Amino acid sequence: MKKLLTGLLILTLCTSAFAEDKAAKFTDPIHGFTINAPDLGPSKQVLTPVIFSGPVDSGFSANVSVRIQPGADKIKSYIAANLAQLADMKATVVSQKQLTVSGCDAVLIEFQATINGTAMHFLSLSVLQPDKIYIVTGTALDSNYAKYEEAFKKCIDSFALPK
Repeated sequence: MKKLLTGLLILTLCTSAFAEDKAAKFTDPIHGFTINAPDLGPSKQVLTPVIFSGPVDSGFSANVSVRIQPGADKIKSYIAANLAQLADMKATVVSQKQLTVSGCDAVLIEFQATINGTAMHFLSLSVLQPDKIYIVTGTALDSNYAKYEEAFKKCIDSFALPK
């Protein structure tokens, strides 16, 4: 029995030592570093697991963020609610396109809005799942949005959910 317990202990230790690390790894070849994303646990609230921020340009850092929020909307009601919210903000919708991302209903909305007196420009992809919504948003000053638009589009186009 003692040998069996010792063998199980050694097997457990060996298995643990060689267990696959499931942490998301981010590699930044531009700035020369790699980092594992921290596992801070799941959330039933709005969560922003990643923000990519550029250099300060005209007093603002253009950025792309990924937010996850609880939700179970159907695409049509989600779009309607978003357009109503943008109207309440007096935002101007530049374009809106319904699409599919990783087999899920999604919508891409480009809009302009003045936030705290600053003219801003956004490109936002929302991907709906049964219990959550992924929102990937590129944000820049309206005055220099064109400078970042292609980078925002490439980043947003790369968003995918595991199958």
